[in-house]
Amino acid sequence: MKYLYSVLLLVPLCFPLIAVASEPTPDETNIVEVGMSQDTLSNGYANWNSRYLDGYHSFGDRHAIFGEVRQTSRFELIDHEI
Repeated sequence: MKYLYSVLLLVPLCFPLIAVASEPTPDETNIVEVGMSQDTLSNGYANWNSRYLDGYHSFGDRHAIFGEVRQTSRFELIDHEI
Protein backbone atom coordinates (compact mmCIF):
# COMPACT_ATOMS: atom_id res chain seq x y z
CA MET A 1 0.00 0.00 0.00
CA LYS A 2 2.87 2.39 0.74
CA TYR A 3 4.13 1.73 -2.81
CA LEU A 4 0.84 2.91 -4.33
CA TYR A 5 0.89 6.14 -2.32
CA SER A 6 4.50 6.76 -3.35
CA VAL A 7 3.64 6.27 -7.02
CA LEU A 8 0.62 8.57 -6.77
CA LEU A 9 2.72 11.29 -5.18
CA LEU A 10 5.94 11.01 -7.19
CA VAL A 11 4.83 10.20 -10.73
CA PRO A 12 3.09 13.53 -11.43
CA LEU A 13 6.22 15.34 -10.24
CA CYS A 14 8.38 13.42 -12.74
CA PHE A 15 6.33 14.18 -15.87
CA PRO A 16 7.65 17.74 -16.36
CA LEU A 17 11.16 16.28 -16.35
CA ILE A 18 10.16 13.62 -18.87
CA ALA A 19 8.49 16.24 -21.08
CA VAL A 20 11.66 18.33 -21.13
CA ALA A 21 13.82 15.30 -21.95
CA SER A 22 11.66 14.10 -24.85
CA GLU A 23 9.45 16.50 -26.75
CA PRO A 24 6.53 14.65 -28.40
CA THR A 25 6.21 14.77 -32.17
CA PRO A 26 2.94 16.11 -33.66
CA ASP A 27 1.48 12.60 -33.90
CA GLU A 28 2.26 11.72 -30.25
CA THR A 29 -0.13 12.25 -27.36
CA ASN A 30 0.60 12.00 -23.64
CA ILE A 31 -2.21 11.98 -21.08
CA VAL A 32 -1.87 11.51 -17.31
CA GLU A 33 -4.83 11.56 -14.94
CA VAL A 34 -4.69 11.31 -11.15
CA GLY A 35 -7.81 11.25 -9.02
CA MET A 36 -9.56 10.10 -5.94
CA SER A 37 -13.10 9.75 -4.64
CA GLN A 38 -14.85 9.23 -1.33
CA ASP A 39 -18.38 8.04 -0.69
CA THR A 40 -19.78 8.57 2.80
CA LEU A 41 -22.07 5.79 3.96
CA SER A 42 -24.70 5.87 6.69
CA ASN A 43 -25.76 3.34 9.36
CA GLY A 44 -22.23 3.00 10.74
CA TYR A 45 -20.66 1.59 7.58
CA ALA A 46 -17.09 2.59 6.72
CA ASN A 47 -16.61 5.12 3.90
CA TRP A 48 -15.66 3.96 0.40
CA ASN A 49 -12.42 5.40 -0.99
CA SER A 50 -10.75 5.14 -4.37
CA ARG A 51 -7.41 6.47 -5.72
CA TYR A 52 -6.13 6.04 -9.25
CA LEU A 53 -3.40 6.95 -11.70
CA ASP A 54 -4.08 6.60 -15.44
CA GLY A 55 -1.55 7.04 -18.23
CA TYR A 56 -1.83 7.04 -22.02
CA HIS A 57 0.81 7.51 -24.71
CA SER A 58 0.23 7.29 -28.45
CA PHE A 59 3.09 7.16 -30.91
CA GLY A 60 2.51 7.08 -34.61
CA ASP A 61 -0.63 6.02 -36.39
CA ARG A 62 -2.66 3.36 -34.50
CA HIS A 63 0.03 2.68 -31.87
CA ALA A 64 -0.68 3.37 -28.21
CA ILE A 65 0.05 2.15 -24.73
CA PHE A 66 -2.05 2.78 -21.65
CA GLY A 67 -2.31 1.64 -18.06
CA GLU A 68 -4.00 2.24 -14.76
CA VAL A 69 -3.18 1.71 -11.11
CA ARG A 70 -6.12 1.87 -8.70
CA GLN A 71 -6.72 1.24 -5.02
CA THR A 72 -10.30 0.86 -3.83
CA SER A 73 -11.51 0.48 -0.25
CA ARG A 74 -15.09 -0.71 0.34
CA PHE A 75 -16.60 -2.33 3.42
CA GLU A 76 -13.15 -2.20 5.06
CA LEU A 77 -11.68 -4.39 2.27
CA ILE A 78 -8.85 -3.03 0.08
CA ASP A 79 -8.52 -3.95 -3.59
CA HIS A 80 -5.44 -3.15 -5.72
CA GLU A 81 -5.77 -3.10 -9.50
CA ILE A 82 -3.11 -2.80 -12.21
